Amino acid sequence: MRSLSFLEDQTSIKGKYWKYLEVDKKIITYLEEIFNINKLTATLVAKRVNDKSEYINFVNPTLKKNLPDPYVLYGMEKGTALFLENIKRGYNIGLLSDYDVDGATSAALIFKYCKQININLEVYIPDRLQEGYGISKKAIDFFSSKNIKLLVTLDCGTNDKNEIRYAKEKDIKVIVIDHHEVKEKTDANIIINPKQPIDNSKLNYLSTVGVSFLFLVALNKTLK
Repeated sequence: MRSLSFLEDQTSIKGKYWKYLEVDKKIITYLEEIFNINKLTATLVAKRVNDKSEYINFVNPTLKKNLPDPYVLYGMEKGTALFLENIKRGYNIGLLSDYDVDGATSAALIFKYCKQININLEVYIPDRLQEGYGISKKAIDFFSSKNIKLLVTLDCGTNDKNEIRYAKEKDIKVIVIDHHEVKEKTDANIIINPKQPIDNSKLNYLSTVGVSFLFLVALNKTLK
């Protein structure tokens, strides 16, 4: 590695220089010819990918190649099994999501998937001003009135200990799909959250909609 000449006498506050990686011109030419890409793109690929076998995946990525195994998430196998069990028994299933983008898109994703396979879900999104964040007893009472037997919470629920206990008193099982930090233990039947201390998936960068997508991938595999 060597620094650019015009930065030779300029340093950062910590006294460090910007340095740029030298790339073998033969690799750049190879990438240009094999993938029919321009020199700038070939240079960027060469700088970011060290393993030659990974060039094609970087230039032409596929979902199949890059999608993580959903079952590495703690609780995923049991969560999809419980969801499927309720489908087979014909039980009513509810979705409760947070009101923000992550929660709303998670609910939309699961709702649309289930609609495609003729499974109707009851959806509840709390009023931000009146109910605030998370599960509320008002929401649980709503699901109870709809005879919901399984509730899936999205982008909330990880720390809603009292509300989940209230749901179970109403004979409602709870699956939590979330990405928030764990602050206290709840009695949820299943928690799928990569930020659980017990989770070793290394997927804690995912938002809830990402975890929800993997939940559907796992569910789809089970249904097949």
